[in-house]
Amino acid sequence: MTEEKNFKILSSISDGVVEMAVTGKLTELDVPVLQREINAHREAGYYSLLIDIRALDENYVYLVYHVRRPERAIGKTAFVACAEHGQLKSLCENLTKHTPLELKCFTNIDAAREWLQSKKSIRSLPVDTLFEGSTPHR
Repeated sequence: MTEEKNFKILSSISDGVVEMAVTGKLTELDVPVLQREINAHREAGYYSLLIDIRALDENYVYLVYHVRRPERAIGKTAFVACAEHGQLKSLCENLTKHTPLELKCFTNIDAAREWLQSKKSIRSLPVDTLFEGSTPHR
């Protein structure tokens, strides 16, 4: 008997930004699938990720924690969440405070896209932390 997944990931790439919409209910057991998806985009050289979690049923903390994996993850990641996920903003800031990964939370998807496509960065992308053989799509 196969167990049906309670979540879905829909991905697309536009202007060098990977947009992922995560829907349904995410559990601890689902995190490796999500992590592989995120890592695959980074390994392909995409370091700007937009992750829309507005349709995710709770448990977004699993997703936020694992988006910064591996520990040397770099680039910019924007979460788009509902206003009721207010504590997500401080969680994002605290999780990446001393890392080369920039992580911000937005309630407006267009503002998230604009931030990801901007050249402004509070941190530079250290060349020695790029995945081997990848070219960044900025």
